[in-house]
Amino acid sequence: MNSQSTLSSFSGFLPLSVAATWAGVSPRTLKRWLSQGLPYHQAGPRTKVLIRPADIEKFLTRRQHPTPSLDALVNQTLAELGEKKKQNGEKAATQKRNGPVTQ
Repeated sequence: MNSQSTLSSFSGFLPLSVAATWAGVSPRTLKRWLSQGLPYHQAGPRTKVLIRPADIEKFLTRRQHPTPSLDALVNQTLAELGEKKKQNGEKAATQKRNGPVTQ
């Protein structure tokens, strides 16, 4: 059993360097996450920063962007192109009836 799977069920607090290893990132990245709102615990200003793995998981889940559906994007693009083609066709028909627009 590796340390990652052992720590995945860990419910206590980890020091910053161990928490960074658990998350698979550098301590610098973890410090950046702290500044972006990752919860942590510290008894005083010059004491160890302690982080729960569950808090890291929640933090990353909140920041996760939904994966767009490729089918939805293709359908939306085709609909927009169809609308533009329709508008251009109507514009051409109007110009044909009324003659070119002069300014």
